[in-house]
Amino acid sequence: MRNRNFENRAVVVTGAASGIGAAISHRFGKAGAKIGLLDMDETGVHAEAGKLRDAGADAVGVGCDVVDPAQCASAMNMWPTLFTEVCWISAICWF
Repeated sequence: MRNRNFENRAVVVTGAASGIGAAISHRFGKAGAKIGLLDMDETGVHAEAGKLRDAGADAVGVGCDVVDPAQCASAMNMWPTLFTEVCWISAICWF
């Protein structure tokens, strides 16, 4: 992601409540992206989205278990109401 400009582009990062997913979310935030964070740890993903907002990023956290198709569909269907379109999805999850 070196020297990439994501200004006003929307990205979705799964596994974003901690670890690699959180780190990737912060990199996208520094690159100017609008970030949708997904994680089954709802408390953690909301906290991480708050950290991003505190740092000046446009971020929204959503509790979502990515192995549940209905939860994924619900989460992805809400992004167009928050952002114009999603240009990047970073899937970070462990089973």
